[in-house]
Amino acid sequence: MNRDQLAHYAVTRSLFSAKNLSRAIDTLGYVQADPIRAPARAQDLILRHRVSGYQCDDLEKKYARLDVFEDMLHNYGFFPDRHLSLLYPRKLSPRWQKFMAEHATLRRNVLRYLKENESVHPREVERAISGGARVNGWGGESAATTMMLEGLHREGRARVMRRDAGIRVYAHNPTIATKALTPTQRADSVIRLLVNLYAPIPRGTLTHLIYLMGTFKQNVDYVKRIEMMVTRGEITRAEIDGLSYLWPADETTEA
Repeated sequence: MNRDQLAHYAVTRSLFSAKNLSRAIDTLGYVQADPIRAPARAQDLILRHRVSGYQCDDLEKKYARLDVFEDMLHNYGFFPDRHLSLLYPRKLSPRWQKFMAEHATLRRNVLRYLKENESVHPREVERAISGGARVNGWGGESAATTMMLEGLHREGRARVMRRDAGIRVYAHNPTIATKALTPTQRADSVIRLLVNLYAPIPRGTLTHLIYLMGTFKQNVDYVKRIEMMVTRGEITRAEIDGLSYLWPADETTEA
């Protein structure tokens, strides 16, 4: 394979034939989300090229009726429900561990409010459980209750059920995952997801994305798992212009 063939393969596998919204997200396995509309939100830019008749904000409008959920991998986005067990249970980052430990009473109160209500808007929680303001991850201030909802979401105790004017509306998530994966099963699943999403992906880029995932890499050598998956024939590796590229072994790179 040469560089031109590689580029052709990358474009044709990414810009697949138009599908409906649910099938497109399931095919990708993950759709990055970003609220900035300059020139448009990431999810709308991604989906308009892969969903027949897609219009701006369609994902947000139809989200509650789809088998998808919002969460974090190497960045924030939307996943098919089948990936729940891939993400949970997981360890919080040191910043979130500290926040949750310092506000244990607030955590209990917000969690109880979640369990007692079918849906929870952050403003409703702030009115019911005033917790003051705290410095958020952007350096500004947010209501402590809003931050606690985000923390519970990261723990898997809360789930985004819809958005109202862009604001997350949560529901209690009674089960963190339908099936707990072993660390090596999770590692292999994460690698499959990233390779499927970004193939043909340079090996160095893949390892950097895994590094960005932080707390997912508990007690597993992901680099070693990549090599094992290549050896098993699950992932194809090829050297092109001095770079090592990876893609799913069951895919053909023919035009």
